[in-house]
Amino acid sequence: MSAARTFMSVIPKVMGADTEVMSAARALMGARTIAMSAARALMGARPVVLSAARTLMAQILRL
Repeated sequence: MSAARTFMSVIPKVMGADTEVMSAARALMGARTIAMSAARALMGARPVVLSAARTLMAQILRL
């Protein structure tokens, strides 16, 4: 009887821990999508940086 009561008291704790893990995983997934969008933004910015570097190189070569 006491074992069953202990088991019943443990279940909500385990379930609570499970939801905490799930929310942490969701937060990580959210952070990953943010990182991915930042990487995409950087990739988009790269051609601009490359063209600026090319222009700078052309300026230096002219000197």
